[in-house]
Amino acid sequence: MNWREYETQVFQEFQKKYPEYEICLNQELPGRFSKVPRQIDILVKARITDVDMIGVFDCKCFSKNVDVKVIDSMFGFMDDLGAHFGGVVTTKGSSSGAKNRASAARIDLRVIKFASPETVIDEFVPKLDFSDPRNSMYIAII
Repeated sequence: MNWREYETQVFQEFQKKYPEYEICLNQELPGRFSKVPRQIDILVKARITDVDMIGVFDCKCFSKNVDVKVIDSMFGFMDDLGAHFGGVVTTKGSSSGAKNRASAARIDLRVIKFASPETVIDEFVPKLDFSDPRNSMYIAII
């Protein structure tokens, strides 16, 4: 599978499982700070508890684990776009440094080893279960 097929497969599963949200593939939005168009692999537009939210997901079809640089880059990317949630989906997994960096932030960012599109979506689904620390981003909104 090449990177384009990988992105399309994950995108199609997002669309199938979440028809109530606007899910877009390969989009561009202007960066708030960079002031340049930013390319987004998968853009999710959702209205949750009467708040319009966007999520950005980066698909990495890598032959090796995602490292901490990818996670740092994703945090900057999400900040520039004003994203409320997001994540990195990868075919391999992540280094311990990447996992530590992702867990230290108060933002919904998960690096998930790709097994199938279904397992990726099931792992990323935002839920209003506040006992789950991955959903801490919603607490400030409500």
